[in-house]
Amino acid sequence: MIWLGGAVAASVLSLAVYLLSGSAIDSVFAQDIAYFRIGAGAPGSTLYDLAGQVAGAISNPPGSRQCDNDGPCGVEGLIGLAQTTADPVEGLQSVEGGTMESAIVSADIADAALQGTGPFKTSGAMANLRAIANVGQLVLHVLVAKEARFQDLKALSGQRIAIGVKDSDNAITARFLLRAAGINPAERLLGPLLSAALDNALRHGDRALTGPVARGDVGTLRTHLRVLAETEPAALPAYRALAERTAQRALAAGLLPQQAAADIGAALAEEKPS
Repeated sequence: MIWLGGAVAASVLSLAVYLLSGSAIDSVFAQDIAYFRIGAGAPGSTLYDLAGQVAGAISNPPGSRQCDNDGPCGVEGLIGLAQTTADPVEGLQSVEGGTMESAIVSADIADAALQGTGPFKTSGAMANLRAIANVGQLVLHVLVAKEARFQDLKALSGQRIAIGVKDSDNAITARFLLRAAGINPAERLLGPLLSAALDNALRHGDRALTGPVARGDVGTLRTHLRVLAETEPAALPAYRALAERTAQRALAAGLLPQQAAADIGAALAEEKPS
């Protein structure tokens, strides 16, 4: 099957290639031996194991056993090799760059590469990308604690959701599904705020400091410390250190009065565990 584009069900796994003159698909018929490398993630992963099975099925190097009814014949003169990749984006970029002949990725990722969207927005569309086979299905489950009261995906809005390693098949497909359910990734919400904060810092230096410490808001600071102590106690030392440094810089920049700085220091000290 040659897949020419369009969204395909997220569960479909595609074997994607760049159909260019001189590729292993062409050269296998002109040489005694050719290699067909298949990029598919880390060793031990489902996709890597699948790539190994495909590689074994298509291999038939010179001197191998004669084809019989007990197994796949392979392609005469071809050796298939499963290759590791950090993530599906790297796999497809390797195919585009010619360091691999193919990659196994989910159909959503292949479509994003073809259209130049998602993780491929910066690098651009891969116009010559083609899927030559559907080689399996990927099923994703959304799991929550037994005592949780979430009934659907929308109920997870605002919650922390583990979706796997960045730019992995699972992570990219999960983002598609969450977005379809109306849940925007945190980076889409925080991105404008972080960009504005960086721009202000570069333009104004310490005078761009903001937040409860910089404005001397001891009440909000104590609330932050209390919530962190209840939910993320391991983050408290880093929060205190950053708050103390922020108070020092705000005081030096003339943003924070001396008494307010003293009150901030006292609040940070009194909330420390004994």
